[in-house]
Amino acid sequence: MEKVATGQNRSPSRALLVVDHDAEARRGLVNLLRDQGFTVAEAPNGKVALDLLLAAAEPPALVLLDLNLPLMCGWEVIRIMRGHVGLASVPVALVTSEPWRSGFPAEAVAGHLQKPYAPADLLALVRRMLEAEPSAGAGAAA
Repeated sequence: MEKVATGQNRSPSRALLVVDHDAEARRGLVNLLRDQGFTVAEAPNGKVALDLLLAAAEPPALVLLDLNLPLMCGWEVIRIMRGHVGLASVPVALVTSEPWRSGFPAEAVAGHLQKPYAPADLLALVRRMLEAEPSAGAGAAA
């Protein structure tokens, strides 16, 4: 995965990780993002997602994460990412069938999109997350 750009003169990274247990939904999302010029890695569950994240030379610019995953749920993925020095600052956007709830830990989630969603809404979320200042607070629901 590409390095997340941090300087003002650098263009933002276009490397993303899509994590969804539904192969058809994941494939559609990955194809949509690749058609827009993004570099996309994919994982069918939380364990594979963490394996990819931990093995990557550079973290992705954004993780699009379903919450309802086999082997390891999305919240567990987020908990482990936030506790890992190399992954703690990687933004995570929930792309899930679960509606936004006030109980979601807003500080751990950069955005939220409820399934089913329009492709334009997903692309708007991704662009918003990639254009956000690294120092800006996370947690705003999309």
